[in-house]
Amino acid sequence: MNISKVKEPEIISLSRPITAIGLTMKTNMKNVFVDVTKILKQYMSYKGKYGIPNQKAPWEYISLSRNFNNDQTWDYLTGHAVNSTEKIPEVFTAFEVPTGTYAVFPVRPRLSFMLGFTIGKTKKNIYEIWLPKSIYEFAGYEFEYNNEKMFNENPHYIDLYIAVNEKSKK
Repeated sequence: MNISKVKEPEIISLSRPITAIGLTMKTNMKNVFVDVTKILKQYMSYKGKYGIPNQKAPWEYISLSRNFNNDQTWDYLTGHAVNSTEKIPEVFTAFEVPTGTYAVFPVRPRLSFMLGFTIGKTKKNIYEIWLPKSIYEFAGYEFEYNNEKMFNENPHYIDLYIAVNEKSKK
């Protein structure tokens, strides 16, 4: 991916948190691809067995990364957006995407097997090239977003939301 081909993100303000239920795990740079595959498989199994009570319609799917540590580990939470966390099965964890300002980067791999690679390359360009040159700094969390409309267009399309704050002027 040539950085000259990367478009400037849309900057949005999320005025309400997104509530979701799903699964959570701690992961790291070395194991993230294996870990994500495992957690998604487990989540789909639980979804089939227990359903997703109070799921929003049309559906929205979130994979939130937060609590980044100096040892290169972070929390990864994945699941469907819901209207309420009441009566959720004990196997699921409730979580929220916080309100705030986000830089939104569309991730549109040409081939389905390229999704993980394309997400990784996009993140590398965001953190190593776009953020240092922008007026923003990373605010500590990011999430991958997919919804029913995007899925129907192409099941491998996602939007990558990076939480940002304006850099302090010195």
